[in-house]
Amino acid sequence: MVASCESSIIYKLIASRPKDLADVESMFEAQTAIGARLDWEFLDRWAGEWTIDERLAPYRARFKPD
Repeated sequence: MVASCESSIIYKLIASRPKDLADVESMFEAQTAIGARLDWEFLDRWAGEWTIDERLAPYRARFKPD
């Protein structure tokens, strides 16, 4: 089984090690480059559940479409 990009982002934001944060940045950039739409409802829900909203916030500001 392979985790979705959104799940991987949440897991990596939970861990929040420098390598994980670099991976998160790369995932957002790659998804943007190919024009893929991330499931922001999923990201916002699970960031809230894990109380990591503040970790997701910079990416939301940069990558979430209006």
